[in-house]
Amino acid sequence: MSSGFFITGTDTDVGKTQVTIALMRKFRRQGKVVVGMKPVAAGCQWRDGRLKNADAELIQQNAGLELAYQQVNPYAFALPVSPHLACGDTCVNLTTILAASRQLQNQADIRCVLMDLAMPQCDGYEALLELRKLDPAVKVILCSGYTKEDVLTRFSDLNMDGFLHKPYGFEALAMQVEATLRRGNRATPG
Repeated sequence: MSSGFFITGTDTDVGKTQVTIALMRKFRRQGKVVVGMKPVAAGCQWRDGRLKNADAELIQQNAGLELAYQQVNPYAFALPVSPHLACGDTCVNLTTILAASRQLQNQADIRCVLMDLAMPQCDGYEALLELRKLDPAVKVILCSGYTKEDVLTRFSDLNMDGFLHKPYGFEALAMQVEATLRRGNRATPG
């Protein structure tokens, strides 16, 4: 059975891509087939006949399978602002994102989904709930500057698998990922 990670953050340049790439490389070194997504990206540049995001290209390059760019990043916008602003009049459809995730789901041992919490039409919280409907076993490690108690109170229905208080280093991340993978059932995040 494959495992999934949903990696999210509340701002740009908070390390979502670095965390995603680090996890992808770690699992590939363990011989796992890994894929990742950045479903909605802003600040894209025109390359190879389409808008492309540098972070999404890194995710594509670190996948254990050859993936089309569209599979990694279904929604690419040029404006270098928050995706919920960059999309303008374009409707970002959660069904499209979930369909892309579903296509990747059966091709990998590990899936990493990278998404902002603030998105048009649907926020990251709602997207996570939908991903949980698609894959109830998806692993969630929430990273926040808020205390663990504040997060548990605010997001008590998420059934998180782990929590990291920002700022944190790669060693703390690696320990939390290992603990999350060892834990079979959801428990209070550690």
